[in-house]
Amino acid sequence: EVGTSLEEARALRREHDDLLRKLDAKQKDVTDMLARADDLAAHNRPYQEVYQAMAESLGEAWKDLNRQLEYRKMLLDQSIAFHESASQFSQSMASAQDRFTQAGLAQDVESARRMLQQHQDMKKSILESSMQTLQEGQSLLDRIRQMAQHADVQNRHATTAACYGIEHLLELLQDRRRHLEELWLQRKVRLEHCLQLLLLDAEVKKVSDWYQQVGDAYLDRKELGDSLPAAQELQEHHLRFEMQAREIQDTVLRLLRTADQVVHSAHYDAEGVKQRLLQVDQKCEDFMM
Repeated sequence: EVGTSLEEARALRREHDDLLRKLDAKQKDVTDMLARADDLAAHNRPYQEVYQAMAESLGEAWKDLNRQLEYRKMLLDQSIAFHESASQFSQSMASAQDRFTQAGLAQDVESARRMLQQHQDMKKSILESSMQTLQEGQSLLDRIRQMAQHADVQNRHATTAACYGIEHLLELLQDRRRHLEELWLQRKVRLEHCLQLLLLDAEVKKVSDWYQQVGDAYLDRKELGDSLPAAQELQEHHLRFEMQAREIQDTVLRLLRTADQVVHSAHYDAEGVKQRLLQVDQKCEDFMM
């Protein structure tokens, strides 16, 4: 028995420590008994071999008992390490699930990128915790099975039950991890859409600012040039402006093509971004007429 939970494993370890302290208190008695057997063998020649055999048998039994106790101590320490890892893994998954299902979305590009990176980091942390728990569990299973090779039939049944308990716990944890993976992917899609929407909105704002600060200001200009060189310079400036305006128009068309992919996200301002984009598109149409 190695415990089916962290609490049980720790309780068994405390019981084992109590047993070790009691046996340690008996060490002097065993040493005295072995010395007494040696003394009897030395003073009773006819029974010398008998006393020596008894002393050797007692000494080997005591050594074997201590070896078994030391092995069980290592086994319980491994069980505690495994259950601690499993408990931490479980808590990490519970915390991650809360974040995946309850956390909101960013309201600016920098925060959106940071949240997406944190989301990636959380997945890495969960996978590392999962791997550590699997390794701890497999190591414990290997040690229990190794011990079972030298056990009697009754103890073999006990080791089989212990292995089943560990394997069952590992399966439950991995089932939770797979479910969490689905939630992680759903959250990742929402975060990516949020970032795309914010980037789209930023580009829409740049285009809108261009029309307000550059485009409208240019159209308000009335000069026609008071000489041929001045008129030619104005014409060249107009051609450059027209090229710039067409680039802006291409940008608006690109934004419209990509908008449908992100404006349906759950972001708080998705509809607002859509309306601002439509306004910019109308402005572009009016401007190019």
